[in-house]
Amino acid sequence: YEAVYISPIKRDDAGSNAELVYFKLKEMLMERGIMLQTIYSQNPYQRNFKYFIPNLSLAMFAKAGGIPFVLHKPYGQNDLIIGVGAYCNKKVGKRYVGSAICFDNRGMLQGYNCWPDSDTDRLKNSMKKGIISFIENNGCIPNRVIIHYYKTMSQREARPITTMLYNLGLKNVPVYVININKTESEDLIGFDETETNLMPASGTVINIGRGNYLLYNNTRYNPHEQAEVLYPIKLKLSRVNENGKSQAYSENEAMELITQVYQFSRLSYKTVKQQNMPITTLYPELAAQIVPFFDGKCIPENGRKYPGFL
Repeated sequence: YEAVYISPIKRDDAGSNAELVYFKLKEMLMERGIMLQTIYSQNPYQRNFKYFIPNLSLAMFAKAGGIPFVLHKPYGQNDLIIGVGAYCNKKVGKRYVGSAICFDNRGMLQGYNCWPDSDTDRLKNSMKKGIISFIENNGCIPNRVIIHYYKTMSQREARPITTMLYNLGLKNVPVYVININKTESEDLIGFDETETNLMPASGTVINIGRGNYLLYNNTRYNPHEQAEVLYPIKLKLSRVNENGKSQAYSENEAMELITQVYQFSRLSYKTVKQQNMPITTLYPELAAQIVPFFDGKCIPENGRKYPGFL
């Protein structure tokens, strides 16, 4: 089942106890395995409401268990991609981390959860469950484990995760960590001088050294088009061993992993427009935005299968 809530309250109405009604209702329904789609009661009367209908139908279809679209599956690859994102809610004064959104390399969501930033054991255990589930569903171990992380992962943070992977029998499976950051506040940016607006084409990659790259993830696909997303995202790539230490990787491996990040940015079930952030970190961030307002401070177990955060 899926519920549609015609709400008299705007999602972004701040400073009102009535705002919590939305979160209480969402948590109550998710505990019963029912996804919720909310529509502000005044929106259907707006002249531009018709432009939001494709986004609403996309989100509702995904919440009901539908699969709007997936990645093209490269021949011979059997990747497991784990996304880790975070959001610091100023109202509660605490950062929450969403993770164990485990994807196969078609972009299929396998499950997710969320918890306070300080609970690193739950992050590791949630990843472990996702990996075991992946192996059971696919009947084999992954060729690669790729972690998309919302910040630079230190050796201290990487060690328990990589140790857990090796203890699961994945000792010979390459493990990659890709730190994914927006660059609005950074001083590194590139321009295309052949364009009047100087915007590089979507998919442009610039190697800025030491495993760092800029990925232009906008909506300019053809010459002289305008782009809605102006800033690139910054990627830092590393390959780690059992102790969380970095290992060498080839430029071909880097381009393949960056292409995968780019593809995941086109899989959002929240909007028909391309996003500049991949869903591997975007989805956990969306989950982390709502969990602080749940009584249980986590995603109800019956609600972890479908993307109820959309």
